[in-house]
Amino acid sequence: MDQMKLRFLLPLLGASLLFACSDEQNSKTSVSTSLVGVEASIAPETTTTTTSPTTTTSVAPTTTQPELREVVIGTSYLGRPILAVQIQDSPHRPVIAIGSIHGDESMGLEVVERLRNSPDIPEGLNLWVIPTVNPDGLAASVRGNARGVDLNRNFATDDWRFVGQGSEKYSGEAAASEVETKAVQQFVLEQQPLLVVWWHQFGYYVDEQRTVANFDLIRRFSELTGLPITDVGCGSTPCVGNATVFINSNIEGASSFVVELPRDVSSRALDEQAQAFLAVAEMATQNIFAQ
Repeated sequence: MDQMKLRFLLPLLGASLLFACSDEQNSKTSVSTSLVGVEASIAPETTTTTTSPTTTTSVAPTTTQPELREVVIGTSYLGRPILAVQIQDSPHRPVIAIGSIHGDESMGLEVVERLRNSPDIPEGLNLWVIPTVNPDGLAASVRGNARGVDLNRNFATDDWRFVGQGSEKYSGEAAASEVETKAVQQFVLEQQPLLVVWWHQFGYYVDEQRTVANFDLIRRFSELTGLPITDVGCGSTPCVGNATVFINSNIEGASSFVVELPRDVSSRALDEQAQAFLAVAEMATQNIFAQ
């Protein structure tokens, strides 16, 4: 398994083990001890989990950040947890960075990791990161989830329609038919974020997403990273059921957009992505605070 993906799937496995344990089975054995044979444990489950209560666990603080809060916002079709991590709390509306929705596009996980460990988070940000909303696809290195659905065609938008049957951009049988989609929709509707940035591959641009509440955020992100603002279609299948459109259409004042990274990204460029996110997150928060 790719080392980068394995590094990000290990915390998911740890959370899954904690999530599955009953009170009677609980012991003082550490999660790290439970990770023996992790490659075998990460293999797809044989049972299907469709619902999951939300649980909250604490993880050890880093040397540069206060204690982080990990929340299991749902589970995948194969039962893997979908984790949201609150890096910094504040009374302001949240900003969210999402590393991956397509399982074969994993470079955004590196940006999220930089945000988790950043010593330069602006004061006042209510900052969340979600490493991946598609842990099954990430484990298998495929675009869709374990049912072959492209989650970025599955959100309950006004323009949703059935598309792409038999292709990697399959929309699913109905809007929000997938457990992963339902979990993310519920989380963002509860959080009411000001900003949600999604990292994709394999391009080199910031998507010209005109449904955002504040297009200046896209302009600023483009200026800071050097990525051009580009209006890009969805190829052979229509751009229906997109996560960005769902957020911008259902949350007042929200700006959600996609950043397309190339296949290979330098460490310096990944640093710039994280710094640009923090800059536009601060900009979004200050704009609302000033109103």
